Formats: sequence, structure tokens, C-alpha cells
Amino acid sequence: MSPRSPDPASPDVLQRCHENSVEAYRLFARTTAGGRLVERDGIVFTDCQATDSMGNVTAITRPVQDPEAVLAEIDAFYEPHEQPWMLFVVPEAVPGIEGPANRQLTDEGWFPGLILDPIPATPPPLPAGVVVRQVESVDELRVYERTAARAYAVESGPVDPGWLRYPGFSFHLAYYRGAPVATATLTASHGIAGIIYVGTVPEARGRGFGRAAVGAAIDAGRAQGLTRSALWATPMGRPLYERMGFRENTRYRIWTPSRFPLPAAFRSR
Repeated sequence: MSPRSPDPASPDVLQRCHENSVEAYRLFARTTAGGRLVERDGIVFTDCQATDSMGNVTAITRPVQDPEAVLAEIDAFYEPHEQPWMLFVVPEAVPGIEGPANRQLTDEGWFPGLILDPIPATPPPLPAGVVVRQVESVDELRVYERTAARAYAVESGPVDPGWLRYPGFSFHLAYYRGAPVATATLTASHGIAGIIYVGTVPEARGRGFGRAAVGAAIDAGRAQGLTRSALWATPMGRPLYERMGFRENTRYRIWTPSRFPLPAAFRSR
């Protein structure tokens, strides 16, 4: 993805967007059975028991002194379990990582961090025949997971009841004529209504269903008193978010092991 100059954001807002981008992985690692979470010196290692590289993440949120040592730590964290994973790096930390990472990993490129400021007073109108529900049961959470997996063309993974009890976190599932078609998740932290896991099943794309799910998740953040929403966008999703008023305010760099590339919907192009 060719980066363009982001719109300026205050250092405080930018840092809170960075932290919010990582918070969802902390949550899944803390609440998923068998999950692991290790944090130190601006590095967050998460094992969320995910079956694809976008779900188990090491995030680097500040410059590191010894990139080679960090990469060795990442290998030691994931390799014994033969797990897919990705390395997610905030722009301020990229210069120290770039050389070693390009030799050992697949460079997936830059992904834009987008912000919606302020959050609209009301969500967008729903398309005819669409209902968006906040997930409240483990059974519906499984439906949500299967719907998101279809949207991303990945294997459906496990769900955990702990996801439904985490403060500020909610899942939103859009139904069209009773069938689940689109997903979006709110992770509210650091004063930001973060939006993740947005997806629409292939046969239902281009009909406003993803926008409906995202709008419901953002509005859930507004109901918690938040005034800004943020996310990092895939090539497929970016046009939708920009139509909703999101604007780029930062970029994130992503690498993956060569045998565990990002799902096709997430890959830069």
C-alpha cells in the first residue's frame, strides 16, 4: 500500500489510538482459554489461540534497542506452539525493525490508521431488511465468529464466554432477512471507540451491511461517552470507512512469517 501523508493528530490522541489498536489483542489473550499475554518495554506478545496470523499478534509500540533480539523473542514465543502470528509496529518504532524484519519475514506493507472525530450523534440508517444486534450469548457469539471467518475466508476459531464480559467491549452482528451477513466489534479503551473485525460475507457485499454493523459498533462507543472512533484499515475496508467520515491519522507496518501470510482480505495491494 503506498502511504500518503496522514492528517495531523495531537500526540496524545495518536498515542491513545496506538494503545487502543493493541487493546483487543490483550483482551483476547486474557480471556481466551489457553491464551498468553506477555508485556515489557513497549512490546506486547499475545497468543489468542487464533488459527490465522491476524489473530496472534506481537505489537511494538515504541522504539526498541535491539531488533534482532526482539525477533528472536517472538520466535521463541510462538514457534514451540507452531502458531501463525503477525508483527504489528507503530510508525515511530519501524526504523529500528525494518532491516532485520525484511530479512526474516514477509513485509505485508503499511496499513492506515483512521480516525472518526467526532462520532456522529446517530448511526447511519439501516438498509431495508437489516437488523443489527449486539451479541449477548455464547451461541450467538459462535454465529458471529463463523460469519467473520466467512468474510475473511479463514478457518473459524474458538470463542470464549469471557469475551462477552470484558468492560467496554461488544460484538455487533448484522442480519439480513434473518441471515447473519456482517460483523463489527467495539473495543473501547484509552478514550477511543476502537473498531475491529469488520467483515461482510462475500455474497452480501456492496449493499450497506458492513456499514450498518460498523455504525452500530461506533454508536455503542458513543453511548459510553466516547467522542472519537479509530481503526486500522484493510484495502477492502478503507473506502467504506472513508465514506463514513474516517480520515487517516497514522500508519502501521505489518510483517508475518512467510508460511503464515495475512488472509487475502488483509493483504496490502
